[in-house]
Amino acid sequence: MALWMEAQQDELWESDEQALSLMSAALYASSKVGNVTFAATLLDLMQKRGKPLNVIDWNQGIDACAVAGEAGAESFLFDNMIKAGVKPNIISFALLVGAHSGKPVARISEAARRLNDHDILPDSAFFEELVCAIFGARQLKMNTMIRAEDTIAVVRDASVSRRAEAWRVIQEAKAKGLHLSSLVQLFEASLQKVAEFPTI
Repeated sequence: MALWMEAQQDELWESDEQALSLMSAALYASSKVGNVTFAATLLDLMQKRGKPLNVIDWNQGIDACAVAGEAGAESFLFDNMIKAGVKPNIISFALLVGAHSGKPVARISEAARRLNDHDILPDSAFFEELVCAIFGARQLKMNTMIRAEDTIAVVRDASVSRRAEAWRVIQEAKAKGLHLSSLVQLFEASLQKVAEFPTI
């Protein structure tokens, strides 16, 4: 933020092209640390400086919401993207679902269903985000050394309704012929072990 404040005092700020480059870099950074307010401010500033926002710009704003776990702000950004005539992609929906991590199952399912309104087919990464959101375990996606013990602990602590919905989603992904990510495979095995879902 200190660099951001300093840059605005620099002569480069007078150039729209240079200022927009700086704002794009700041937007990326804010998305990675979950600074939703700053991301939203940057999107607004970029538009005011004449940049037509694209799906990558909007996705970074939604990503900030997902990192922060702030469901509500992401819907505002997503709806504004649609109003601006920007077509969302599968990443948009994965991030939309991710921002609902740990929220009530009905809200997560509603966010996931929005994908159907845009004729976009879900992929393996989307289903991974969805399963993690159902369990409120988005942080596991960031861990490169996931163990079965980690997913077993999450499943053991989850409510019956979350377990059932996660199982339904996993079986839907398999029915679509999608390859399950390693993390989703661990969740499936954990559901079978902890909640005694049938081995298929």
